[in-house]
Amino acid sequence: IISGLVFRYTAGGYKGKKFKVSKDWLHRRKKNNGVEVGTDFGKIGKLVNHPNIKINWSEHSEHGMSRLKQRGLSKSQVDDFVERGKALSQNGGEKFAFITENGVAIVSKDGKLVTAWGKKDFDEGMEKIIEKLYGK
Repeated sequence: IISGLVFRYTAGGYKGKKFKVSKDWLHRRKKNNGVEVGTDFGKIGKLVNHPNIKINWSEHSEHGMSRLKQRGLSKSQVDDFVERGKALSQNGGEKFAFITENGVAIVSKDGKLVTAWGKKDFDEGMEKIIEKLYGK
């Protein structure tokens, strides 16, 4: 946060008025490793600010839970994908893809898990998206 600026004039120092920039404003303008919010990644979605969605495990889809079992993922791993992942909006904000270097979770705007997959299931396209989002 910027709390003040010091300006130098030839006659001496002048301390300017203090002003604050909100964290929310800074967060909205933050780039994700050089990738701008609004960048379109095709079918997987458009990069947006994190919508602060949490998975409602009592409202999960059967498909989502069967995929977790099939892919050897735990609820805590998927919660981590959602909490720490870069958010990509899908279907006009009806769903979000939360992408981390370790996995992806697709969650509805209501917190219902649609599906998830781990790093071992990444294809070449997902590897390229990870590289662009995380610079690796």
